Amino acid sequence: MKGARMIRKLLFGTAILLGAQYLAAEVVDIGSLLAKFHATTLSDLYGKLDKPLIIDVFGDRCPNCSRFGPVFHKVGSEVGQQAYFVSFNHTTAVGSEARRLYNIQRIPFLIVVKDGSVRHNGVFEGNESTLRALLRQSAGLNV
Repeated sequence: MKGARMIRKLLFGTAILLGAQYLAAEVVDIGSLLAKFHATTLSDLYGKLDKPLIIDVFGDRCPNCSRFGPVFHKVGSEVGQQAYFVSFNHTTAVGSEARRLYNIQRIPFLIVVKDGSVRHNGVFEGNESTLRALLRQSAGLNV
């Protein structure tokens, strides 16, 4: 999976977040997003967001993740400032939290948060048009 790997240690918390990826210049990594909103966990972050959050939980050796990653990155870079798009490995600290919160058994796993509540969470096996439709419906994005 392509993308810059970021290591972020939060000074105000105990979490060490590994493997978050930048998707585009306008999109932040999960560590920066947590820091921006003074959150230490995903669930703490949800109620503090000022726009939708779209999360891709992936694995390095996952063939479906390899196919979905470029689609997620493309749509994320096009959406720009309408939403936060983040992608992180399921083996990271924040990935472990996501696995626990959503009982993730298979990946890629897509989570959509809008107005403080989870609007979608589940394994994503669709294509670009399916992703766009899902984001229009669950996050109200113009994609």
